[in-house]
Amino acid sequence: MLCPDKSLRSNLSSCVRDAERHRGVTLFEYKSPANFSVPDSVQILNSTMFSISRGENVNTNDPPSILSLQGFLVDATSPLEKLELCVYHSQANLSMAQGPTTNRETLALSIEWSRTESSCSNLTTWSSGLPVSLLPGAKISIDLNASMSEVFLLEKLGRVSLKHNLKLFRKEHLLPYSSQGIGCEQTMSCMKCTGDSSCLWDETSHRCGSRMDWLNSEEPRKLTREVILLPEDCSTCNEFVTCSECTRAGNCEWLEGDAICMRKGRTGGRVEVILESGNCPMDCHLRTSCSSCLGYGVGGSCVWCSSTSECFVFSAYTSYYQFGGCLRWTDKEAQCNKCNQTTCEDCLGRGMGCGWNYKEGGEGTCLEGDFGGSYAQNENETGRVWTYDVCPDVDECALDLHECHPNAICNNTPGSYFCQCEENSHQLLTCASFYKLYFLFLRQARLCWRWEGGMQ
Repeated sequence: MLCPDKSLRSNLSSCVRDAERHRGVTLFEYKSPANFSVPDSVQILNSTMFSISRGENVNTNDPPSILSLQGFLVDATSPLEKLELCVYHSQANLSMAQGPTTNRETLALSIEWSRTESSCSNLTTWSSGLPVSLLPGAKISIDLNASMSEVFLLEKLGRVSLKHNLKLFRKEHLLPYSSQGIGCEQTMSCMKCTGDSSCLWDETSHRCGSRMDWLNSEEPRKLTREVILLPEDCSTCNEFVTCSECTRAGNCEWLEGDAICMRKGRTGGRVEVILESGNCPMDCHLRTSCSSCLGYGVGGSCVWCSSTSECFVFSAYTSYYQFGGCLRWTDKEAQCNKCNQTTCEDCLGRGMGCGWNYKEGGEGTCLEGDFGGSYAQNENETGRVWTYDVCPDVDECALDLHECHPNAICNNTPGSYFCQCEENSHQLLTCASFYKLYFLFLRQARLCWRWEGGMQ
């Protein structure tokens, strides 16, 4: 079968058992402000060198991120000597140990870059006074914590390396971090749990457990998405695009203003956040109208797609509509219901985005759309005609849609109509100058009045 690490094994138990035998060393990243119970990322490196950057902090006054390299040096075929720790634009603290608990040899070292190409410090002797080297059959634990220098703040990129004989330790001499199953039950983060090669994470119960206990259980659970072995299979806060998903994750909080999900505590209390799903605004995809999607005070940083009549989180636009499925969208409530004019002339005069949907010889409706048709699918029904650039001719006289006076005769014209006064009646548009000024407000109504005698 195919295990989570893409390797082939005969059964589920082999996947779990062999996962502990992977080579490499574990690198934990803790973004500021650091929470050492919840790493922001975990990866396995094939050598004892890693890069470090000042990164994009939530607040520029925050200290830089901390990287922690943990694991073991093993399997030397001959003594690996002249160990040294080197830093560039960074600072580091190293702890090393070897031997049994009762007679353990240790070493601790701190180093900071000092404006040279690379600052290095030799690892000379253990606490016992013996020279430091990786001997055949020996196993040395390493715990190396590093960050960008807090003195030289203009430097953005740094580097840290642990070497022997001026060479990096390679994959064949490295083992990932393992607590031997001792600390699994107390771990409350998937990243932290799976960063320990002796633990596995149960996604259903959100608990960490020992891999050995899982193998020795009478009825091992199925190794599916619910049981996670590798850090890259853990869900991270920035993967959640809705407030409800984010706040249910346990270690995440929702930034309402930016509509993003972050690890709890990342803002340092400087930004208003949502911690409980009950305080979340309605998720964008549940909003069914433009006004509910974009209305004042509803929150969520949603946008409205007119062409599909859907509300969605703008940060997900490129993935949700990756093939141009949304042809027209807006993030301003003022643009909702903009196609609400009652006449074709006013509708098409509104500008791009509005068209006239009408029945032959009948009334019509102003709707959102383009040259291809209306965005409202139920309005593209048989018997209705869509126009986006030129209004159709409607016989206002036959349909009794005119505004002629009862004493006038309605005459239809392409795109409009005119009123012709009956005998002894006169249309205002033919009045003398005096009457034109006096009845100016009546012109658009096309009114007629009956009068006796001629005009003076």
